[in-house]
Amino acid sequence: MSEIKLPEGWVWKTLTDLVGKRGVFCDGDWVESKDQDEKGEIRLIQLADIGDGSFRNKSNRFLTHQKAVELRCTFLNNGDVLIARMPDPLGRACIFPLQEKSRYVTVVDVCIVRPAPDLVDNKLLTYWINAPQIRSEIDSLQSGSTRKRISRKNLSIIRFPIPPIPIQHQIVARIEELFSELDAGVKELQTALSRLKTYRRSLLQAAFSGTLNGTSQHWTKTKLGEVVDCLDHKRKPVSSKIRQTQHGDVPYYGANGQTGWINEYLFNEDLVLVVEDETFTGREKPFSYKISGKSWVNNHAHILKPKSKSVLNIDFLNYSLWYYPFLPLTTGTTGRKKLTKAALLNAPYIIPDLSTQTQIVSEIEARLSEADAMEVTIRQELVRAENLRQSILKRAFEGKLVASSVEQSKAENLVEVAEPSGPTYNGPAEQLSLF
Repeated sequence: MSEIKLPEGWVWKTLTDLVGKRGVFCDGDWVESKDQDEKGEIRLIQLADIGDGSFRNKSNRFLTHQKAVELRCTFLNNGDVLIARMPDPLGRACIFPLQEKSRYVTVVDVCIVRPAPDLVDNKLLTYWINAPQIRSEIDSLQSGSTRKRISRKNLSIIRFPIPPIPIQHQIVARIEELFSELDAGVKELQTALSRLKTYRRSLLQAAFSGTLNGTSQHWTKTKLGEVVDCLDHKRKPVSSKIRQTQHGDVPYYGANGQTGWINEYLFNEDLVLVVEDETFTGREKPFSYKISGKSWVNNHAHILKPKSKSVLNIDFLNYSLWYYPFLPLTTGTTGRKKLTKAALLNAPYIIPDLSTQTQIVSEIEARLSEADAMEVTIRQELVRAENLRQSILKRAFEGKLVASSVEQSKAENLVEVAEPSGPTYNGPAEQLSLF
């Protein structure tokens, strides 16, 4: 980074420089499982707690105060900068926000930095560590063949551009202002994604309760087993010999869809697979999915096909089981709930005539296509927002964010492109009318 020309008054400093004589720059502590005690009063902060710019507050490990003293642990202070020395991403940093003193320690793969407040603002230092320039340098200094790490020794040689304290405060305020705008936009995008999920469920509920576009006439009550054949007796796991070849042209399916390729097949027709294990409960993926052509299905998904194509449209069958609300789960021999073949085939089922099924499938696919297009747009905007966040940090790191009114104007223009208009923000569930 020596090619970066620093603004007047800025200087290069290492973490060792920035902690001064009274600060802290050390790794966390080697606390083994045998040292922990769930009834202990000292919480052990872990890698999972360290987010990319935010404290996640996820861990639930403890040890006694006596053990922490015995191990000569470094107690965390509110405002300490914590750096994850392992992925993902490597070198991510956040500020420790918890208030109680002498109540928290951390693991050895988290580096503790307690900077001198008269040398650097801890928020600025955190932004710098998470900036793309430093992230790139950390990647270049990583070590380890299987588990990548950045050592504290290597962290100590990284240089940071440090402006005068008043400028530091201005930069932090400006970053937080821009990030606040970004966060508001991201929240709306995430709300839109949630609405799309609700919309898809509502669409299917309307379709298969007979209330979608007036299709409620001439529905027949039956059981699923009356209109489908179950081919579960033909499914089987792949032998170790076959599994060794993962480069075949036949897709291999399980409970969560396709998981690989093999060179042999069990089926060569259109089928609907239904997840049988309780892991599908509450999941975002559908309960069922359609497969076509040559395939191999393991023993973790039920295999269905219509008894008669003149009675049941296979796409109608698939969509009706996507988020099927009344598939009965029973307790298996292992204590985990499963959807048994008997329960599946005895489940109540209602179907209209074939022409109405075709109409419903066409309507579902048109509306799902529109919802899918919206989701693609939303996810693209989320990526753009994250890219913009990195762009802001990059410009700040180079002294271009508050250097002049011109540069501030450029940063403001960047934020504007992170605020997508149209369907992304207008609430897809409200736009896509069901009826």
